[in-house]
Amino acid sequence: MSGLNFRPGKKGGLRKALNKLFYCQTRIIPTPEPKFPFTGSGFTYTFSENMYTIVFKNNGNITFTNDCIIEYIIAGGGGGGGAAGTNPGGGGGAGGGGGGGEVINSFQNITNNQLINIVIGNGGTGGVSNTSNGQNGQQTAIISALFTIAANGGLGGGRGINADGGNGGNSGSGGLGGNGSQTPNIPATSGTNGGGGGGGGYFQLSGKNGAINNQVSVSLYGAGGGGGAGNNFNAFVANGLGGNIYAGNGGNQNIGASATSNYGGGGGGGGIFSFVNYSGGNGGSGLVIIYLFVPSNPNPSLDPNHNCIPCDGIGCIQEKASQIKSGNIEPIQTQSARITQLATQRLGGRTIFGDIGLGLRTNNTYLGGIEGQPGGSPRPLRNKF
Repeated sequence: MSGLNFRPGKKGGLRKALNKLFYCQTRIIPTPEPKFPFTGSGFTYTFSENMYTIVFKNNGNITFTNDCIIEYIIAGGGGGGGAAGTNPGGGGGAGGGGGGGEVINSFQNITNNQLINIVIGNGGTGGVSNTSNGQNGQQTAIISALFTIAANGGLGGGRGINADGGNGGNSGSGGLGGNGSQTPNIPATSGTNGGGGGGGGYFQLSGKNGAINNQVSVSLYGAGGGGGAGNNFNAFVANGLGGNIYAGNGGNQNIGASATSNYGGGGGGGGIFSFVNYSGGNGGSGLVIIYLFVPSNPNPSLDPNHNCIPCDGIGCIQEKASQIKSGNIEPIQTQSARITQLATQRLGGRTIFGDIGLGLRTNNTYLGGIEGQPGGSPRPLRNKF
Protein backbone atom coordinates (compact mmCIF):
# COMPACT_ATOMS: atom_id res chain seq x y z
CA MET A 1 0.00 0.00 0.00
CA SER A 2 2.49 2.61 -1.25
CA GLY A 3 1.79 6.14 -0.20
CA LEU A 4 -0.26 5.08 2.82
CA ASN A 5 1.06 5.00 6.39
CA PHE A 6 -0.73 4.18 9.61
CA ARG A 7 0.40 4.73 13.14
CA PRO A 8 -1.80 3.05 15.76
CA GLY A 9 -3.23 5.25 18.43
CA LYS A 10 -3.23 4.04 22.01
CA LYS A 11 -6.87 2.97 21.73
CA GLY A 12 -6.42 0.64 18.76
CA GLY A 13 -4.86 0.11 15.30
CA LEU A 14 -5.53 -0.97 11.76
CA ARG A 15 -4.63 -4.60 12.32
CA LYS A 16 -6.95 -4.81 15.27
CA ALA A 17 -9.61 -3.00 13.27
CA LEU A 18 -9.36 -5.32 10.29
CA ASN A 19 -9.40 -8.37 12.57
CA LYS A 20 -12.55 -7.16 14.20
CA LEU A 21 -14.07 -6.41 10.82
CA PHE A 22 -13.35 -9.99 9.72
CA TYR A 23 -14.82 -11.30 12.94
CA CYS A 24 -17.99 -9.36 12.30
CA GLN A 25 -18.31 -10.63 8.74
CA THR A 26 -17.94 -14.27 9.90
CA ARG A 27 -19.64 -13.96 13.25
CA ILE A 28 -19.19 -16.98 15.50
CA ILE A 29 -22.44 -18.32 16.89
CA PRO A 30 -21.56 -20.18 20.09
CA THR A 31 -23.47 -23.24 21.12
CA PRO A 32 -26.24 -21.99 23.44
CA GLU A 33 -25.49 -22.18 27.13
CA PRO A 34 -27.29 -25.17 28.63
CA LYS A 35 -30.25 -24.38 30.77
CA PHE A 36 -29.84 -24.98 34.47
CA PRO A 37 -29.32 -28.76 34.38
CA PHE A 38 -31.27 -29.80 37.47
CA THR A 39 -34.10 -28.79 39.76
CA GLY A 40 -35.16 -29.95 43.20
CA SER A 41 -34.95 -29.14 46.90
CA GLY A 42 -32.97 -29.92 50.02
CA PHE A 43 -29.50 -29.44 48.55
CA THR A 44 -26.76 -26.87 48.14
CA TYR A 45 -24.44 -26.71 45.15
CA THR A 46 -21.31 -25.07 43.82
CA PHE A 47 -20.01 -24.78 40.24
CA SER A 48 -16.31 -24.72 39.36
CA GLU A 49 -14.31 -25.80 36.31
CA ASN A 50 -17.38 -27.17 34.51
CA MET A 51 -18.36 -29.30 37.52
CA TYR A 52 -21.49 -29.02 39.68
CA THR A 53 -21.05 -30.35 43.21
CA ILE A 54 -24.47 -31.01 44.76
CA VAL A 55 -24.64 -31.79 48.48
CA PHE A 56 -27.58 -33.26 50.40
CA LYS A 57 -27.30 -33.08 54.19
CA ASN A 58 -31.01 -33.60 54.70
CA ASN A 59 -33.79 -35.35 52.83
CA GLY A 60 -34.60 -33.86 49.44
CA ASN A 61 -35.07 -34.56 45.76
CA ILE A 62 -33.51 -33.73 42.42
CA THR A 63 -34.46 -34.00 38.74
CA PHE A 64 -31.94 -33.68 35.91
CA THR A 65 -33.18 -32.00 32.74
CA ASN A 66 -30.96 -34.03 30.40
CA ASP A 67 -29.71 -37.60 30.22
CA CYS A 68 -26.37 -37.66 32.00
CA ILE A 69 -23.89 -39.65 34.04
CA ILE A 70 -23.31 -38.60 37.63
CA GLU A 71 -20.65 -39.52 40.14
CA TYR A 72 -21.87 -39.87 43.70
CA ILE A 73 -20.72 -40.40 47.28
CA ILE A 74 -23.27 -41.80 49.69
CA ALA A 75 -22.71 -42.47 53.40
CA GLY A 76 -24.98 -44.15 55.93
CA GLY A 77 -25.41 -42.89 59.47
CA GLY A 78 -22.82 -43.85 62.08
CA GLY A 79 -23.63 -46.02 65.08
CA GLY A 80 -23.82 -44.60 68.58
CA GLY A 81 -21.19 -45.39 71.19
CA GLY A 82 -21.98 -47.84 73.98
CA ALA A 83 -22.41 -46.73 77.57
CA ALA A 84 -19.95 -47.56 80.32
CA GLY A 85 -20.97 -50.14 82.92
CA THR A 86 -20.33 -50.17 86.65
CA ASN A 87 -18.63 -53.03 88.46
CA PRO A 88 -20.12 -53.49 91.90
CA GLY A 89 -16.61 -53.95 93.27
CA GLY A 90 -15.42 -50.65 91.86
CA GLY A 91 -14.32 -49.42 88.47
CA GLY A 92 -16.12 -50.86 85.49
CA GLY A 93 -16.04 -51.50 81.77
CA ALA A 94 -16.05 -48.66 79.26
CA GLY A 95 -18.32 -48.57 76.23
CA GLY A 96 -17.29 -49.52 72.70
CA GLY A 97 -17.21 -47.00 69.88
CA GLY A 98 -19.92 -46.94 67.25
CA GLY A 99 -19.28 -48.28 63.76
CA GLY A 100 -19.01 -45.88 60.84
CA GLY A 101 -21.70 -45.85 58.17
CA GLU A 102 -21.13 -47.58 54.85
CA VAL A 103 -19.62 -45.33 52.18
CA ILE A 104 -20.08 -45.90 48.43
CA ASN A 105 -18.37 -43.91 45.65
CA SER A 106 -19.51 -44.80 42.13
CA PHE A 107 -21.27 -43.65 38.93
CA GLN A 108 -24.86 -43.84 37.71
CA ASN A 109 -26.64 -43.23 34.40
CA ILE A 110 -29.52 -40.80 34.82
CA THR A 111 -32.60 -40.42 32.62
CA ASN A 112 -33.84 -36.89 32.01
CA ASN A 113 -36.82 -35.56 33.95
CA GLN A 114 -36.84 -38.50 36.33
CA LEU A 115 -37.53 -37.68 39.97
CA ILE A 116 -34.81 -38.87 42.35
CA ASN A 117 -35.49 -38.85 46.09
CA ILE A 118 -32.71 -38.57 48.65
CA VAL A 119 -33.11 -40.02 52.15
CA ILE A 120 -30.36 -39.20 54.66
CA GLY A 121 -29.81 -41.70 57.46
CA ASN A 122 -29.56 -40.41 61.02
CA GLY A 123 -26.75 -41.39 63.32
CA GLY A 124 -27.51 -43.79 66.16
CA THR A 125 -28.06 -42.48 69.68
CA GLY A 126 -25.37 -43.26 72.23
CA GLY A 127 -26.11 -45.82 74.94
CA VAL A 128 -27.48 -44.53 78.23
CA SER A 129 -25.25 -44.77 81.27
CA ASN A 130 -24.85 -48.34 82.58
CA THR A 131 -27.91 -49.62 80.74
CA SER A 132 -27.64 -49.89 76.97
CA ASN A 133 -25.64 -50.35 73.82
CA GLY A 134 -25.40 -47.61 71.25
CA GLN A 135 -28.14 -47.62 68.63
CA ASN A 136 -27.44 -48.45 65.01
CA GLY A 137 -27.14 -45.75 62.39
CA GLN A 138 -29.80 -45.51 59.68
CA GLN A 139 -29.52 -46.27 55.99
CA THR A 140 -28.99 -43.45 53.47
CA ALA A 141 -30.58 -43.97 50.04
CA ILE A 142 -30.84 -42.52 46.52
CA ILE A 143 -34.18 -43.70 45.12
CA SER A 144 -35.78 -43.40 41.68
CA ALA A 145 -38.24 -45.47 39.68
CA LEU A 146 -35.33 -47.12 37.86
CA PHE A 147 -32.78 -47.73 40.60
CA THR A 148 -32.06 -47.61 44.32
CA ILE A 149 -28.64 -47.02 45.85
CA ALA A 150 -28.35 -47.59 49.60
CA ALA A 151 -25.55 -47.22 52.15
CA ASN A 152 -26.05 -49.09 55.42
CA GLY A 153 -25.73 -47.49 58.80
CA GLY A 154 -22.99 -48.45 61.24
CA LEU A 155 -23.76 -50.67 64.24
CA GLY A 156 -23.86 -49.28 67.74
CA GLY A 157 -21.05 -49.94 70.19
CA GLY A 158 -21.57 -52.40 73.01
CA ARG A 159 -21.97 -51.26 76.59
CA GLY A 160 -19.57 -52.10 79.34
CA ILE A 161 -20.79 -54.92 81.57
CA ASN A 162 -19.35 -55.08 85.05
CA ALA A 163 -15.59 -54.96 84.49
CA ASP A 164 -15.71 -55.87 80.80
CA GLY A 165 -15.34 -53.23 78.13
CA GLY A 166 -17.92 -53.19 75.35
CA ASN A 167 -17.11 -54.23 71.80
CA GLY A 168 -16.98 -51.67 69.04
CA GLY A 169 -19.77 -51.68 66.49
CA ASN A 170 -19.18 -53.05 63.00
CA SER A 171 -19.14 -50.57 60.15
CA GLY A 172 -21.97 -50.46 57.65
CA SER A 173 -19.58 -51.77 55.00
CA GLY A 174 -18.67 -54.83 57.10
CA GLY A 175 -15.56 -53.61 58.91
CA LEU A 176 -15.28 -55.25 62.33
CA GLY A 177 -15.46 -53.36 65.55
CA GLY A 178 -12.64 -53.85 68.01
CA ASN A 179 -13.01 -56.15 70.99
CA GLY A 180 -13.47 -54.70 74.41
CA SER A 181 -11.06 -55.72 77.14
CA GLN A 182 -12.55 -58.74 78.92
CA THR A 183 -9.84 -59.31 81.52
CA PRO A 184 -7.22 -57.09 83.15
CA ASN A 185 -4.48 -58.77 81.12
CA ILE A 186 -5.95 -58.55 77.62
CA PRO A 187 -6.21 -55.07 76.12
CA ALA A 188 -8.96 -53.94 73.81
CA THR A 189 -8.41 -53.93 70.05
CA SER A 190 -9.01 -51.37 67.32
CA GLY A 191 -11.65 -51.65 64.64
CA THR A 192 -11.09 -52.28 60.93
CA ASN A 193 -12.41 -50.47 57.84
CA GLY A 194 -14.64 -48.04 59.66
CA GLY A 195 -15.37 -50.31 62.63
CA GLY A 196 -15.61 -48.79 66.10
CA GLY A 197 -12.89 -49.26 68.70
CA GLY A 198 -13.46 -51.45 71.72
CA GLY A 199 -13.80 -50.05 75.20
CA GLY A 200 -11.11 -50.53 77.83
CA GLY A 201 -11.56 -52.76 80.86
CA TYR A 202 -11.83 -51.33 84.31
CA PHE A 203 -8.37 -52.34 85.41
CA GLN A 204 -6.42 -49.37 84.08
CA LEU A 205 -6.73 -50.32 80.43
CA SER A 206 -7.15 -47.88 77.57
CA GLY A 207 -9.87 -47.75 74.97
CA LYS A 208 -8.82 -48.34 71.39
CA ASN A 209 -9.17 -46.23 68.28
CA GLY A 210 -11.87 -46.47 65.69
CA ALA A 211 -10.82 -47.24 62.13
CA ILE A 212 -10.78 -44.96 59.12
CA ASN A 213 -12.58 -45.99 55.94
CA ASN A 214 -10.21 -47.98 53.71
CA GLN A 215 -11.26 -46.15 50.52
CA VAL A 216 -8.74 -43.34 50.26
CA SER A 217 -10.97 -41.19 48.04
CA VAL A 218 -13.72 -41.11 50.68
CA SER A 219 -11.68 -41.46 53.86
CA LEU A 220 -13.35 -38.39 55.39
CA TYR A 221 -16.55 -40.39 55.76
CA GLY A 222 -17.67 -43.44 57.72
CA ALA A 223 -14.92 -43.68 60.35
CA GLY A 224 -15.49 -45.60 63.57
CA GLY A 225 -15.74 -44.05 67.01
CA GLY A 226 -13.14 -44.60 69.71
CA GLY A 227 -13.64 -46.84 72.72
CA GLY A 228 -13.99 -45.33 76.18
CA ALA A 229 -11.23 -45.46 78.78
CA GLY A 230 -11.58 -47.84 81.70
CA ASN A 231 -10.34 -46.17 84.86
CA ASN A 232 -9.92 -47.71 88.30
CA PHE A 233 -10.66 -44.97 90.75
CA ASN A 234 -8.03 -42.27 90.23
CA ALA A 235 -5.79 -44.16 87.78
CA PHE A 236 -5.54 -42.48 84.38
CA VAL A 237 -5.61 -44.40 81.11
CA ALA A 238 -6.19 -43.13 77.59
CA ASN A 239 -9.44 -43.14 75.70
CA GLY A 240 -9.62 -44.39 72.11
CA LEU A 241 -9.79 -41.83 69.32
CA GLY A 242 -12.21 -41.75 66.43
CA GLY A 243 -10.88 -42.98 63.09
CA ASN A 244 -10.73 -39.37 61.88
CA ILE A 245 -11.61 -35.95 63.21
CA TYR A 246 -15.28 -36.38 62.26
CA ALA A 247 -15.85 -39.54 64.32
CA GLY A 248 -16.36 -39.38 68.09
CA ASN A 249 -13.57 -39.98 70.58
CA GLY A 250 -14.16 -42.34 73.46
CA GLY A 251 -14.93 -40.89 76.85
CA ASN A 252 -12.21 -40.46 79.45
CA GLN A 253 -13.81 -39.95 82.81
CA ASN A 254 -16.68 -38.43 80.83
CA ILE A 255 -19.29 -38.99 78.14
CA GLY A 256 -18.16 -40.33 74.78
CA ALA A 257 -17.95 -37.62 72.13
CA SER A 258 -20.56 -37.47 69.40
CA ALA A 259 -19.54 -37.64 65.75
CA THR A 260 -19.84 -34.64 63.44
CA SER A 261 -23.09 -34.55 61.47
CA ASN A 262 -23.11 -35.57 57.79
CA TYR A 263 -19.88 -37.55 57.80
CA GLY A 264 -21.32 -40.93 58.82
CA GLY A 265 -18.87 -41.41 61.67
CA GLY A 266 -19.46 -43.52 64.76
CA GLY A 267 -19.91 -42.06 68.23
CA GLY A 268 -17.38 -42.54 71.00
CA GLY A 269 -17.90 -45.08 73.76
CA GLY A 270 -18.67 -43.86 77.27
CA GLY A 271 -15.86 -43.67 79.82
CA ILE A 272 -15.77 -44.87 83.40
CA PHE A 273 -14.32 -43.31 86.52
CA SER A 274 -14.58 -44.95 89.89
CA PHE A 275 -18.27 -45.74 90.36
CA VAL A 276 -19.39 -43.16 87.81
CA ASN A 277 -20.25 -44.45 84.37
CA TYR A 278 -20.97 -42.32 81.35
CA SER A 279 -23.14 -42.51 78.25
CA GLY A 280 -21.85 -43.05 74.73
CA GLY A 281 -21.72 -40.37 72.05
CA ASN A 282 -24.14 -40.16 69.13
CA GLY A 283 -23.21 -41.29 65.65
CA GLY A 284 -23.03 -38.79 62.80
CA SER A 285 -25.74 -38.58 60.16
CA GLY A 286 -25.04 -39.58 56.57
CA LEU A 287 -24.94 -37.53 53.39
CA VAL A 288 -25.11 -37.67 49.59
CA ILE A 289 -22.78 -35.79 47.24
CA ILE A 290 -23.45 -35.73 43.48
CA TYR A 291 -20.96 -34.54 40.87
CA LEU A 292 -22.22 -33.46 37.44
CA PHE A 293 -19.74 -32.50 34.71
CA VAL A 294 -20.97 -30.02 32.09
CA PRO A 295 -18.68 -29.83 29.01
CA SER A 296 -17.68 -26.54 27.41
CA ASN A 297 -19.46 -25.43 24.24
CA PRO A 298 -17.91 -27.48 21.42
CA ASN A 299 -17.65 -26.59 17.72
CA PRO A 300 -19.24 -23.13 17.47
CA SER A 301 -20.93 -22.44 14.14
CA LEU A 302 -20.34 -19.53 11.72
CA ASP A 303 -22.93 -17.16 10.30
CA PRO A 304 -21.42 -15.26 7.32
CA ASN A 305 -24.75 -13.54 6.64
CA HIS A 306 -25.02 -12.05 10.09
CA ASN A 307 -26.01 -8.38 10.19
CA CYS A 308 -23.66 -6.81 12.72
CA ILE A 309 -25.15 -5.02 15.67
CA PRO A 310 -23.62 -1.99 17.40
CA CYS A 311 -20.80 -3.00 19.70
CA ASP A 312 -17.23 -2.10 20.67
CA GLY A 313 -15.12 -2.84 17.61
CA ILE A 314 -14.52 -1.48 14.16
CA GLY A 315 -16.38 -4.31 12.49
CA CYS A 316 -19.53 -3.79 14.49
CA ILE A 317 -20.66 -0.23 13.78
CA GLN A 318 -22.71 0.55 10.68
CA GLU A 319 -23.16 4.27 11.25
CA LYS A 320 -21.63 7.46 9.87
CA ALA A 321 -18.03 8.56 10.27
CA SER A 322 -17.42 11.10 13.03
CA GLN A 323 -14.94 13.25 11.10
CA ILE A 324 -14.38 13.38 7.33
CA LYS A 325 -11.74 15.87 6.20
CA SER A 326 -12.30 15.13 2.50
CA GLY A 327 -15.52 14.71 0.60
CA ASN A 328 -14.16 11.68 -1.15
CA ILE A 329 -15.65 9.36 1.49
CA GLU A 330 -19.43 9.12 1.46
CA PRO A 331 -21.01 9.50 4.94
CA ILE A 332 -23.43 6.67 4.24
CA GLN A 333 -20.69 4.18 3.49
CA THR A 334 -20.36 1.12 5.67
CA GLN A 335 -17.14 0.49 7.54
CA SER A 336 -16.22 -2.27 5.12
CA ALA A 337 -16.30 0.24 2.27
CA ARG A 338 -14.38 2.86 4.26
CA ILE A 339 -11.59 0.46 5.17
CA THR A 340 -11.38 -0.81 1.60
CA GLN A 341 -11.31 2.69 0.16
CA LEU A 342 -8.83 3.95 2.70
CA ALA A 343 -6.46 1.05 2.06
CA THR A 344 -6.70 0.91 -1.75
CA GLN A 345 -8.30 3.95 -3.38
CA ARG A 346 -7.66 7.17 -1.46
CA LEU A 347 -5.59 9.65 -3.42
CA GLY A 348 -5.18 12.33 -0.85
CA GLY A 349 -6.74 14.15 2.04
CA ARG A 350 -7.05 12.93 5.60
CA THR A 351 -9.49 10.62 7.29
CA ILE A 352 -9.57 10.22 11.06
CA PHE A 353 -10.74 7.01 12.69
CA GLY A 354 -10.96 7.77 16.37
CA ASP A 355 -11.31 6.34 19.88
CA ILE A 356 -12.59 2.85 19.18
CA GLY A 357 -11.53 1.63 22.62
CA LEU A 358 -13.66 4.09 24.55
CA GLY A 359 -16.76 1.98 23.95
CA LEU A 360 -19.00 5.05 23.63
CA ARG A 361 -22.65 4.65 22.77
CA THR A 362 -23.57 7.80 20.82
CA ASN A 363 -24.86 8.68 17.38
CA ASN A 364 -21.27 9.14 16.28
CA THR A 365 -19.17 6.34 14.88
CA TYR A 366 -15.70 5.81 16.34
CA LEU A 367 -13.76 3.78 13.86
CA GLY A 368 -10.51 2.97 15.62
CA GLY A 369 -7.59 4.70 17.25
CA ILE A 370 -5.68 5.40 14.03
CA GLU A 371 -5.04 8.41 11.86
CA GLY A 372 -4.48 7.69 8.17
CA GLN A 373 -2.71 9.91 5.68
CA PRO A 374 -3.28 8.32 2.27
CA GLY A 375 -1.45 9.45 -0.84
CA GLY A 376 1.59 11.60 -1.27
CA SER A 377 4.92 10.86 0.31
CA PRO A 378 4.80 8.11 2.88
CA ARG A 379 5.41 9.40 6.39
CA PRO A 380 4.48 8.20 9.86
CA LEU A 381 1.81 10.26 11.54
CA ARG A 382 1.72 11.39 15.11
CA ASN A 383 -0.47 9.57 17.56
CA LYS A 384 -3.80 11.30 17.26
CA PHE A 385 -5.16 9.85 20.50
